[in-house]
Amino acid sequence: MNRLFIASELIHLNKNNWSGLRLGLIEEIEAHLHPQVQLKVIKSLLKQKDAQLILTTHSPNLASKVPLKNQIICRNNSAYSLSEEYTNLDSENYVFLEKFLDVTKSNLFFAKGLILVEGWSEELIIPVIADKLGYNLIDKEVSIINVGNLGFSNYYKIFSRKDKKDMGINISIITDCDVPKYKEEFENSEKIYRKVDETKYKAQCKDIVKQKTNSYGDVVKAFIAEEWTLEWCLMKSKVIGDTFKKVVEEIHNKSNWDNFEEELARKLLMKTLNKSEIAYKLAQKILEDNTLQFSELNNDETMSHIVGAIEYACK
Repeated sequence: MNRLFIASELIHLNKNNWSGLRLGLIEEIEAHLHPQVQLKVIKSLLKQKDAQLILTTHSPNLASKVPLKNQIICRNNSAYSLSEEYTNLDSENYVFLEKFLDVTKSNLFFAKGLILVEGWSEELIIPVIADKLGYNLIDKEVSIINVGNLGFSNYYKIFSRKDKKDMGINISIITDCDVPKYKEEFENSEKIYRKVDETKYKAQCKDIVKQKTNSYGDVVKAFIAEEWTLEWCLMKSKVIGDTFKKVVEEIHNKSNWDNFEEELARKLLMKTLNKSEIAYKLAQKILEDNTLQFSELNNDETMSHIVGAIEYACK
């Protein structure tokens, strides 16, 4: 019935002998339409050439399919067009988002706060850590957006405007400094893994953190690990470290963990660490274990960036 009504109104709007305003207003088009049907309707409406249509929606399903340049975000009594003349997105950003802005990532249009992360590990672990810290991300209406790589600018620039207007949303970026603590070397034709000098390692990490912090725009706040990767930070965490080690040993039970640090480094360098499964099981363990002192996480150097990112997005 909903579709029939829309279709009949479109017939009126497209009549040849119509001299009035060819404007159609549709409020919350997703009402009473299944997600698949929503997409069929939007596909048809996008083909309309002779009438202007203004639609309102709370559906990330629809927001993921309508071209970004045609969207307007309404928040705090203001309307923010996402067309090229208003945002700091460049033409390549628009092309990227047309392909990769899916239903899950389209949550960013409706959130009160955002946490942009590199991959699945962060997406699985951070909500649990946030909950333990007293920040339920659902209650706070904060979304975690897994960008799947380091292309954060493709997403946060949606909120970066040429007129410098603040859209009133706190955006955190969580990323690693990606400076390896170990390096691969060959000795007598045999591959070995040697630890990098601690002073040199710390200096490199510090430099990379500074470079990355300065590389992001003014609409976001970057929280960068001062260690190699998320897994390296978890291993060195005073609060979560022991639980993390048990989970890793359980999943990679055929490996030799006598020297845990070296074996973890080897797997990270060889890209053989099962990061997603580790993150999933670690999240379960954290939820079930009430003995972990999460009140101390603020003082945990390797995890402070995650704490800061959660607190900022939830303000």
